[in-house]
Amino acid sequence: DGVVRIYWDTHRESLTLMEASTIDPTGRATRFDPANLRVRDDSEENLFTDQRIAILQLPGVREGAITVIEYERTT
Repeated sequence: DGVVRIYWDTHRESLTLMEASTIDPTGRATRFDPANLRVRDDSEENLFTDQRIAILQLPGVREGAITVIEYERTT
């Protein structure tokens, strides 16, 4: 479905997305637009938490495609 979720704790970590793209079976690369990055709480209930989820909807994901995701989580 092309959705990638990256989890991190904002109290102890920082997250940097360096690259996200899809390479289709012909070799054509499509980069993820950072404007489409969604960040939400990792909580099913109304609890205070430092857990977050970065949600990326990668473009062009289909059979035979390769997804490339590079990020850094630092403490």
